[in-house]
Amino acid sequence: MDKELLQLAHDYRQCKLWKKLNENQVIAVDLAGKKTIYLSVLGILGEHIALSIYQDSKEVYQLKRVMESSQEPCFSPLHQQELFLDQDYLQVSFLNKEESDPEDVALIQAFRQDQGIRVRGPQTFPSIEVCRPNHLPWKPVAKKDLSVIKVALQASLDLALALEGLTQPERARLIPNLRKGQPIPLMKKGTQGYQIVATVAQPTKGRSPVIRHQRLNELELARLKKLPKTADLQLDLALTPEPIQEFPKQAPFFIYALVGVDAASTHCFITGFAREYWQEASGMLNQLMKELVDYGSAPHRICVTDERTAQLLQPLAAGLGIDCQIDPMACGLVRDLEEDLFQHSLSEDLVERDLDLEEWDLATLADQLRILEEIGSPNALPRDIRETILWQLYHALDSNIPIAFKQRIRHFLNQS
Repeated sequence: MDKELLQLAHDYRQCKLWKKLNENQVIAVDLAGKKTIYLSVLGILGEHIALSIYQDSKEVYQLKRVMESSQEPCFSPLHQQELFLDQDYLQVSFLNKEESDPEDVALIQAFRQDQGIRVRGPQTFPSIEVCRPNHLPWKPVAKKDLSVIKVALQASLDLALALEGLTQPERARLIPNLRKGQPIPLMKKGTQGYQIVATVAQPTKGRSPVIRHQRLNELELARLKKLPKTADLQLDLALTPEPIQEFPKQAPFFIYALVGVDAASTHCFITGFAREYWQEASGMLNQLMKELVDYGSAPHRICVTDERTAQLLQPLAAGLGIDCQIDPMACGLVRDLEEDLFQHSLSEDLVERDLDLEEWDLATLADQLRILEEIGSPNALPRDIRETILWQLYHALDSNIPIAFKQRIRHFLNQS
């Protein structure tokens, strides 16, 4: 953060725009005709003071979906988590000193001393982060994004001045709630700074990844067809609750998986791990088929939670000659499993069952990887320990072990 950015952040904190607007009152800002950004002001309840900056109208659509989720409950906590994580925005937030990065604290304090600024109270240390879909917030922010943040802060300061003296109903008419579907006020820069001069229509669609299927593993499909059709599968494509960090300088991310339950036996499984389900659909289905072959039963029925999961499973269902029934109400066992997974991720149990990789002896780790490589594939692991080992391997990628070990782990996982 340079001095200009620190000054703008300080002025924003002083203007208290969050006391005049809430996060549902979105403002559009024109960047000299090149593109339009969208601002959402957080902090009206005082719990989290921040300015979120969306650089595409499709992201505003996603923001609206998040707002509306309170009225339409999600299928499970994992779906709710994905809805919040599937956003792409920049954010200037204000933290307490003990929550802030030590380097940021030193930089901010030096700036304040140089400018003769004295600040008291909580949440006074600015923090700049980038939030990408299915990733945790991360630093550093690219230089091109820093220039966008400066414009957003300046436009917010000009907006705060324009709102001075207006009553709450007048502010609500000027900047309507996004959920009401009305046009979004647009600010443009003029001789008097940024001013509201027009409106832009609300976006009507967001990001919609197209699932790209490739040919399934025909040998695995043939094996599955030979098995008795006794499984009554409930399946859901969900974002797993625990983030993974492959490299120290990259943001931790969440991976997708197929969460399933055989209603006939209540056997549960999690398989088909992938970062981008739309690009890795066939690989996910191949993993699912191996899981079912190892289980020893083919499905006579597949019930899924939503259209997305049905699209993902379509080639497999067609190969088996059965239909995918979309009925979230009939997928109660999967919902229960996902709720357990989510609650488990919040408990200390998962920490206790994870390997403390930072304290591992590398020679021991090498021996364990050698054993796994001899086994050849995650699908060859005994079912009663497979889930635990897979969790441990994915969390191993979140440790400080050498890259060579991480490459061996990824190679083993890719054998699914």
